[in-house]
Amino acid sequence: MGIDEEHLLSVLGAWLPDRRWFGGKGHRITRLRVVSRTSVCHGGEHLVLGVEIDGRSSQIYQVPVFFEGRSGAGVIAEVEGGYLHDGLARVEVVTSLLTVGGPAVLNPAGTGERPLAQWRRDPGVLGACRILDVEQSNTSVVLDDSVLVKFFRLLSPGINPDIEVHAGLAEVGCADVGELLGWVNGGWTDPASGHTVHGHLAMIQEFFPGSIDGWDLARQRVAAGEDFAAEGFDLGATTARLHRDLAGAFGVTQVDEAALRAMSRRLHARLSAAGEVVDGVHQLEPPLHVHLDRIAELPTLTVQRVHGDFHLGQALRTPDGWKILDFEGEPGGELDSRRVLDHPMRDVAGMLRSFDYAAWQGGGNSDEAVAWGDASRAAFLAGYAQAGDLDPVDHEVLLTAYVIDKAAYEAVYEQRNRPDWIDIPLTALRAIAGG
Repeated sequence: MGIDEEHLLSVLGAWLPDRRWFGGKGHRITRLRVVSRTSVCHGGEHLVLGVEIDGRSSQIYQVPVFFEGRSGAGVIAEVEGGYLHDGLARVEVVTSLLTVGGPAVLNPAGTGERPLAQWRRDPGVLGACRILDVEQSNTSVVLDDSVLVKFFRLLSPGINPDIEVHAGLAEVGCADVGELLGWVNGGWTDPASGHTVHGHLAMIQEFFPGSIDGWDLARQRVAAGEDFAAEGFDLGATTARLHRDLAGAFGVTQVDEAALRAMSRRLHARLSAAGEVVDGVHQLEPPLHVHLDRIAELPTLTVQRVHGDFHLGQALRTPDGWKILDFEGEPGGELDSRRVLDHPMRDVAGMLRSFDYAAWQGGGNSDEAVAWGDASRAAFLAGYAQAGDLDPVDHEVLLTAYVIDKAAYEAVYEQRNRPDWIDIPLTALRAIAGG
């Protein structure tokens, strides 16, 4: 590829901030450099970029690119002599990252009968490659409508939690996630230390054709004036089973009163930090802090691995029922922070907030949309209580605290990225503050 590095960085520096998976929204890119640049096929390169944010923190991104003389899928920009494309929209680039002798590893826990094994022997048999158009912090590519390859855009050294959790759930026979088929390993230079570090570039897993993610399905239902009660109940039951399997795979831990007091302090601090950014949150702080005080009064708590970033977009409605996706946790956080044990009500709160967003996006703030959201949340909670070991009603203090925490986080995000949406989280916080 004949694009010099300075021109390449200029083009990518203009393109990066608008990507859904870019973690520096609302901040300035103060330095951009190529950490590694590897040719993977004719016209295709695998780039690892070091991005300095606001002159302080550094992030590492995986950006495969493809250059050719004509425009096509995933165009980044027109450059001298042709067009630069997002390489993950091109089958040549994707297959080159999965070929025999390359970094792809077939999961030894897999069946060995999957099409991927055949493709690794003969990558040329691939007939189609398409990027899924979904809201997420990675890029998911479907190969021949049979296998999903999820490329992690924001890279971290070590074992990716999504791969770790899928492998653990396979050990306990969890049927509510797709089968883990493999992964792609990689190495890059850490900008801080200058040392080579290693981590996962991608995860390869089962794909479910004929499916729709929960976000799209929910918005369609509310826009059409159709309820979501049956699907919401089933999703609640699926979530409860998932939490039971996560506990079985990774164990549980009891936290004491001192840990609960520390947890309360963290929630208070996060709310105060949100209030410093969003005036609407600041105005509601006093009664919200009163709610958070109640966490420190709990006698004990049982924590475990949870999803960590749970919403309707992480649930796939398949012909065989709901399947849960994306166990990376909050992708902008360090790997260790994404493995922190928490209570299942953290995930329940995330899904309740997602129903609120679906109602607003599908029907605005109409009375019908508000009623749809209320009914969907009630159905989800009922399904969770019936199928699981916990009843959310018995954990109202914790659930409300997590809803506050999530909505305050959303308010900061919306003010920085989608100010027209700011009333979605603020309305929820007002309801809690006035209750």
